[in-house]
Amino acid sequence: MKTELNLHGRSLTLHRFPKRSNETLQAWDAGDEYLINHVEEMALPDHQNIVVINDNFGALACWFSEKHHVTFMSDSFVSHKGAQKNLEDNQCNKVAFLTTMDSIPANTDLVLVQLPKSNRHLVWILSQLRKVLPTACPVIAVNKAKEIHTSTLKLFEKYLGETKTSLAWKKHRLVFSQANAEPRIEVDPITAW
Repeated sequence: MKTELNLHGRSLTLHRFPKRSNETLQAWDAGDEYLINHVEEMALPDHQNIVVINDNFGALACWFSEKHHVTFMSDSFVSHKGAQKNLEDNQCNKVAFLTTMDSIPANTDLVLVQLPKSNRHLVWILSQLRKVLPTACPVIAVNKAKEIHTSTLKLFEKYLGETKTSLAWKKHRLVFSQANAEPRIEVDPITAW
């Protein structure tokens, strides 16, 4: 099992949580690499405020915390613990930890999202981003290309704003969006049926 993420002349040691002696899966995927490569190509100025949503074991948080202020948002206890351990092991800069039920920081410059499996959760995240983000703030999401359907893109268009996709790379695709949907649709955090 591979534990070293090597990109752009940097190396991070990343482990899944909880750490097991016979682990067969790595703590990041090609989607994480695609996001890292794309954001590095954007050549952002240092000290940007980056919100990372649904980062499985903190690969994105570890990577971007070197030059930026990172807020890690996830509802998974395992993701929080895995990210905290990987940040500590790689001696990364401090990262703020929130859940997706918490308010999105208002001074956000960039949002990176690993798409959740639940469309309802995605709708909640998109509606919260739309409430807070300025239209100039890029939102970049990633998932396996086969999991990004036309219906997924329609949710982005409806709840967040103008949306485009990238070409596939290692079976993953990026979704680019910005917060300009009108009218702004309010979403209740609780669904009852």
